[in-house]
Amino acid sequence: MGRIAIVVLVVACGRSSHAVQPTQEVTIAQLLRLRADATIASVDGDHATCVANFERAAALDPRSIDDAYDAAACHALAGEIEPAFRDLVMAIDRGYHDLELLRVDDDFERLRNEPRWAEVERRAQAKLDRYLATANVELYRIVTDDQLARTGDFMKQDIREFAARDAVRLKKVKAIIEAGGLKTSGDYFNAALVAQHGETPEDFQLAHTLTLKAAELDPNNQRARWLAAAAADRELVRVGKPQRFGTQSTIHDGGIYVMNPVDPSVTDAERAQWNVRALADQTRLLRARTAAMQRKR
Repeated sequence: MGRIAIVVLVVACGRSSHAVQPTQEVTIAQLLRLRADATIASVDGDHATCVANFERAAALDPRSIDDAYDAAACHALAGEIEPAFRDLVMAIDRGYHDLELLRVDDDFERLRNEPRWAEVERRAQAKLDRYLATANVELYRIVTDDQLARTGDFMKQDIREFAARDAVRLKKVKAIIEAGGLKTSGDYFNAALVAQHGETPEDFQLAHTLTLKAAELDPNNQRARWLAAAAADRELVRVGKPQRFGTQSTIHDGGIYVMNPVDPSVTDAERAQWNVRALADQTRLLRARTAAMQRKR
């Protein structure tokens, strides 16, 4: 669920009847609440509510790739094959192109045995070919490797080896940056994804700067705005200061998610400007993830 693997800082249904026409005015805060409710429902195993909210968000924001993708995932997890394919095709039509990540997404395991899966891969490949025609191909391969490394239960991996591989990827990205290899909003965003998986405050500063450039080149790149906020938070947490937006949490023993201290002067309105959920919604999500972790034990 969700297409970007962001590591938290670790210290130790057919089309919904609730669908809204895309022309209806909606605020970012309302979209963020819908997405928060959908994500929490997914964590709780409530696939119907997950679908209803993600599909509503997809209707309200026709630019969004993630909403359609996540709605498809909820359908697939519920065993609703036809609507899962429909929403997944919608995501691809809107621009989804990460074929290698799609192939390993456990949410779509039930779909891969269907004859229609080949057509899904063909569509995604066509989108990827179109994307790579203007993107930095080497950088895209690096960021794909970065994201693939974070699939499955990656937290069980040897942390030192994991960090070493991250460092190698970041070194390659920095070389691309120094060579002037970033051209598009997507390039800057991809470089930032790898940089924010670094270890130092300087790495997080770099990620923040790159995401701001990505958002400048494409004002519709809401994922870049969120990542800018997350990178800023990571830097603050790393140097022992309260984060601003509340994007960073720590997993304590027993699988308990705890939000790192947050600057109380930052408002939810400011969070929404950076495509970040309201603090209460982020807290609800952490509680849901903790409960899900407890159920697995």
